[in-house]
Amino acid sequence: MVNFCWFTDEKIFTVAAPSNFQNDRLYAPVAVCKKDVAADRLLRTRPTFSESVMVSVGVSALGRTNIHFVGPGIKVNSQYYRDILLTRDLLPDIKQYADYFTFQDDGAPAVGEWQKRLRACMAAGGGQFEHKM
Repeated sequence: MVNFCWFTDEKIFTVAAPSNFQNDRLYAPVAVCKKDVAADRLLRTRPTFSESVMVSVGVSALGRTNIHFVGPGIKVNSQYYRDILLTRDLLPDIKQYADYFTFQDDGAPAVGEWQKRLRACMAAGGGQFEHKM
């Protein structure tokens, strides 16, 4: 029975952290004044926030799902989690391994609505109930 338990989670990975150029040095001959140096060598623009990517994946003793990427700027709330990540992405991958499974989410706020999910599970007599929500 343990083999049929699927665990899912989301993770944000930082792709490119902003650099701190505060301590960068400008090397120039001693006789050169700062006003004689090209402006593009003195000023560096940088992003304020780091670039990141969010991924979602499910694992069990049977295997793992594909890695699913969440688009930039998308807020993962309970509706997005249920309709997109779970129904469209993760469940089809899980069903490739077995028709029967137990889904264990991490209880994060994005998953949310646990009372509603529990009532749906009890009404369905266990098994798959996501389509009834």
